[in-house]
Amino acid sequence: DKAIDEINRALSSRIIDGIQYEQIPAGSPNAEWDMSNFKDEVIDVDQAVTAKKSLYEYVPFDSQVERRFALGMDEHDEVRYFTKLPRWFEIETPVGRYRPDWAIIKTNGDVVYFVRETKSDTDPRNKRDSERDKFFSAIAHFKAINVDFDWTNTADRLEAVSR
Repeated sequence: DKAIDEINRALSSRIIDGIQYEQIPAGSPNAEWDMSNFKDEVIDVDQAVTAKKSLYEYVPFDSQVERRFALGMDEHDEVRYFTKLPRWFEIETPVGRYRPDWAIIKTNGDVVYFVRETKSDTDPRNKRDSERDKFFSAIAHFKAINVDFDWTNTADRLEAVSR
């Protein structure tokens, strides 16, 4: 059983190493999100913070790390808008679906688009294999559409990651 687990882990790692995503051309089916997906969700205000720079008045959070991040995004000078991505927003990866936490638009002369996943520990070496594989798949996915993606636990340093 242990040998099979190790073989499967190595196979999964090889699949992730070679993953490639391609941007769907504009006008193609599934090229754009249907705006009806962004309908108002019921938000528990006890698990949300108020925000001026978000798409919605209340920003839900799932942890104290996310709460601090949302408050930091709202105060960040270069952040124009941010939102907690809805639960239906998922990325297909070879090892399962992945749901990142945040979409951010930052301006400092240029407009830069970010997607961030908030984690208390941002070192991939300290993650389960499946979580780490999904993370590296998400990097490839967002790179294909020129959106910067990374794990973070603070809003203090929001700069593009070069990979």
